[in-house]
Amino acid sequence: MSLKPDDQHKINDASIEYGSLLEKHNPLRLFSEHIYPIFKDDDFKECYSDNGRRGISPSLLSLITILQWRENLSDVETLQACNFRMDWKIALHLGINEINIFDPSTLCRFRRRLLDHDKASLMFDKILNLCIENGFVKKTGKQRVDATHIVKHINRIATTDLLFRSVKALMEELEKKYHCVYETKVPRDIQERYGHKFSSFGMSKQRRSDKQAEIIQDGLVLHALAKDSKIENDLLQLSIMLTVFRENVIIHEKEVNEKIFIEVEEVQSPKQTIFDPKDPTIKIGIKGKTTWVGAKCQIIETAEPKGTINFITGVIEEPAEKSDQKSHEAILDNNGKYGLVPEKMFADSNYISASAMENYRRHSTELMGYFTAPSTRRPGFGVYDFKIDYENYSAICPMGKNSLRTKLEESGERLIHFDKSDCMVCQNFTDCVNTKRHKAKQLRLSKYFKEISEHRKMEKTESFKNEMKLRPAIEGTISELVRFVGFRKIKYKTRKGRQFQCSIAATALNVRRFLRAVAV
Repeated sequence: MSLKPDDQHKINDASIEYGSLLEKHNPLRLFSEHIYPIFKDDDFKECYSDNGRRGISPSLLSLITILQWRENLSDVETLQACNFRMDWKIALHLGINEINIFDPSTLCRFRRRLLDHDKASLMFDKILNLCIENGFVKKTGKQRVDATHIVKHINRIATTDLLFRSVKALMEELEKKYHCVYETKVPRDIQERYGHKFSSFGMSKQRRSDKQAEIIQDGLVLHALAKDSKIENDLLQLSIMLTVFRENVIIHEKEVNEKIFIEVEEVQSPKQTIFDPKDPTIKIGIKGKTTWVGAKCQIIETAEPKGTINFITGVIEEPAEKSDQKSHEAILDNNGKYGLVPEKMFADSNYISASAMENYRRHSTELMGYFTAPSTRRPGFGVYDFKIDYENYSAICPMGKNSLRTKLEESGERLIHFDKSDCMVCQNFTDCVNTKRHKAKQLRLSKYFKEISEHRKMEKTESFKNEMKLRPAIEGTISELVRFVGFRKIKYKTRKGRQFQCSIAATALNVRRFLRAVAV
């Protein structure tokens, strides 16, 4: 399929003949005037061949995709809107009598084409750059960041079914990559067994156990076959299968009449890391009281004062179990991609650490947020109950006793020791020292302890509290993504697909906000 130019002039362009029917500030009329002109077929040249029949305009398909996600429509509903809705025809510059210009499956193939050619963020980039050019996104403004979960609608399937699917996935990969090995070396009974669907529903405990042993035996046969053929390192599903085996069952080998038999003991309440063998990147995530199976997405947006329309400047798909503390490099890289150097970045306490603040300062940005409150679970005195002399790295305890000595460790931490003769006679010894190993109090200070202490004092000031009022508004953006563009549900396999989903959802929301901003 090629991108040969279509020189035929459009007859009865709806935007020319009927554009005036829409009000001046109608979103789709503004879409026609501001969004339509910035998309060109040449932007998608790398996705198409130089030969073959002329394909449907990719710039048109990208505009249709944006409107589709803006209104959260299915592919079939999108085709119907292009056929029968005059406002869509005006927005897309379609002819009045143009109907069925594409098949609903064309949109699916177009999205796949973008993914295959690493153009997943092209639409998002164009809309964000348009916002920057129009002054709606300031390169040195303020930003805020937060993460939200995106859920894979997959249940924790029965152990027997999961074992079967892992072996079946390996068989499919083996057949696709090494068809000759599959045909000549894989036993016929194993080929037939995994050529059909299987469910353990309704099976007795004994039958389930026998089936698990059979599946494990088949998997070990395939493992030995791959090892003998020296192709085990090329089979991704092989390591996934072995992980599923290791997490869900305990394998016992039993010898009877010089023959080895496999017996399987199912692990109760297994700690699974793989829920779908065909998409091992799906993990279990825990944040506070929320638990989900899927992934997560970091959302970065501008943080201008109340009354100003803010725009998403970045979406970063990540594994569900990844800590927010480990997302800072990706966030900074995202800003660098668009030439954004925000003055301040607002975040919740999950993102805040002294090392992260230092990293942001190197990029001319101040990371704003509250440090996690010190733990109060243990009785006695905490480190902040002591008076610390930062110059000499000495301390005075709440009972007025001076520290004895200090030690600098390789990690950069300071270990401050108190005299055991003072501690042993202290009435608070049990609660303060709080360990049977030591006879005197020891304070362990991070190399950033001074900066953290000063920041905690600043957190209590009214000016800091007023500035932090800009952060919570990102929760409204997340809510808007979930309610209007169906952001919460995972629609693609693989991390690349999920990144595309996050990008196009953010694009649709940015378009909504851009049209609202230019209408003012």
